[in-house]
Amino acid sequence: MGVAALALLAMLLLLPGSATLPLLDRDEPRFSRATVEMMERGDWTVPFFNGQYRFDKPILTYWLMRLGYLALGVNELGARLHSILSTTFLAIWLARRAARWWDVSAGMATGLTFLYTLQILIHGRAAVADMPMVLCVAVAHGALWDLLSESSPSWLTSWWTLYLALGFGFLAKGPVAWMVPAMSLLLWRWVFLRRPLPWRRLRIPAGIAVTLAVIAPWGLWALWRTEGQFLKIGIGYHVVRRGLEAFDGRRFIPFFYLPTALFSYFPWIAWLGAVWGVVRRDSTSLSAFLLSWLAAPYVIFSFYSTQLPHYILPGMPAFFLLLGRGAALSSPVQLSELPRWGRWWRVAVLGLGVALGVAGVLFVGLAARDPWLAPLRRLGWAVLAVTTGLLWASRMYPRPNSVAMTASTLLLAIGTSLAARTLREHAAGPKLRSLLGPLPAHVECLWHRYTEPSVVFYTSHIWQEPGSVDALRVAMRRPGPRVVLMLAERTDLDDLIRARIAQWLGRPTRSPTSDYRSEVEQLKRSGYRLHELRVLNVATGSWCTLAVFENLSGFPDLHADEPRSTPRPTTIPER
Repeated sequence: MGVAALALLAMLLLLPGSATLPLLDRDEPRFSRATVEMMERGDWTVPFFNGQYRFDKPILTYWLMRLGYLALGVNELGARLHSILSTTFLAIWLARRAARWWDVSAGMATGLTFLYTLQILIHGRAAVADMPMVLCVAVAHGALWDLLSESSPSWLTSWWTLYLALGFGFLAKGPVAWMVPAMSLLLWRWVFLRRPLPWRRLRIPAGIAVTLAVIAPWGLWALWRTEGQFLKIGIGYHVVRRGLEAFDGRRFIPFFYLPTALFSYFPWIAWLGAVWGVVRRDSTSLSAFLLSWLAAPYVIFSFYSTQLPHYILPGMPAFFLLLGRGAALSSPVQLSELPRWGRWWRVAVLGLGVALGVAGVLFVGLAARDPWLAPLRRLGWAVLAVTTGLLWASRMYPRPNSVAMTASTLLLAIGTSLAARTLREHAAGPKLRSLLGPLPAHVECLWHRYTEPSVVFYTSHIWQEPGSVDALRVAMRRPGPRVVLMLAERTDLDDLIRARIAQWLGRPTRSPTSDYRSEVEQLKRSGYRLHELRVLNVATGSWCTLAVFENLSGFPDLHADEPRSTPRPTTIPER
């Protein structure tokens, strides 16, 4: 498969749904809106989100996202373009690298398996910093191998590639771009290879100077403008403290990344026996290097208190290179040639995929009878389409299969598009934008109990948190146009499902809904129109009823200290 064909395939897999899917979680809208605010300020150095500094990540992703906006406009696809292109370039790089190390069949298998992977299908289109960083880390590993192996095609080219990749990797996501290659070298030298390496070829002092020269033009200016806060908060808080404390209320789970590999590498984790066979049968320095690269993120993040499944992304390319090597061996890895545990493992993983698809169908049937789950029943069909597509894609190993490729690509496109449309229908940001329209800059926007970043992106406005209902009441008495966003009810889906199961079993249950309507009642006053929206908060996995008080005329009843009768609420109908 040529470069153009692989690029086209990547677009067919990653573009469907990317323009429709609302910005999810919390990082996507933060990155996307911070880029918009930089553009509005004419700033290329320091990101702001919701009018305040954002020190979470270095600058490269904001620059790339800015280019996406210039090309496609300020929308979801423009925000995600840099990840889609980074994933495409990485697939091409992997295919070419595998073909160079082994043969064309290895290159084809590596590129295809990488693209048809669940974690790549998710993060390959996400408006975050991960895929540019993973691309840089992969390029850095390729250059490391070229420099330290016995035969390097071009020492100077590889040397410059290594340290430039480390520099841009840091600009993408910080020290992780250095930590993974460093850990790979340590594991390669002292665990998997266990023999001396020609370290002098790296010329580390001069390389550090090159890497710092990439970072310094932005880094020094950003440190000066923020009086050192970018380093103190960006590294001290978002890197060091995340390693010592679990963020967002998460508990530290030992061996967290072993079971999550079933999700991240699906469906190719089923061929773990094939990868193990490559390591055993092809016991070379290169296999040891790839194994070290694969293991490095696991070693680093297994002791990191904040745990997220995608943290192992920098090591995933090594897995697919090993899988590609298995396809290139003179005796292709077939099911009958796997070790006994490998055969059972393959059956178990693929069976798990089938079970997931069946669960999607069951969800469709059960959700039809539940008023809270019914709006999401199409997600069940999306799960079925995606899992079926990935299971069909697994038929392309060790040799490509045009029928499987066509069918799986079509199913994945249908599944991702269906999921994107369903989530958009119920996401808060698009609903608020539809309700309020473009808000003039002088409108005051206040929120309480619902401070999701997507609201900032979709309303294109700065939102302030007064801190209490009493402070909101005081603010609402001031003259001037104003929008107040308040959480009225919240129903967590996991609590809802547990409550439904308890009901079916005849056990007592407590309400899965948190009710804040008494606070909403305190805010009712003349001059404000009240709208209610029921939205799905994907970041918290909950249904939320939002109360939106709107007074764009700017003339509230200044003499009303107590709630009065209000106009009849306008409710946006659910589809």
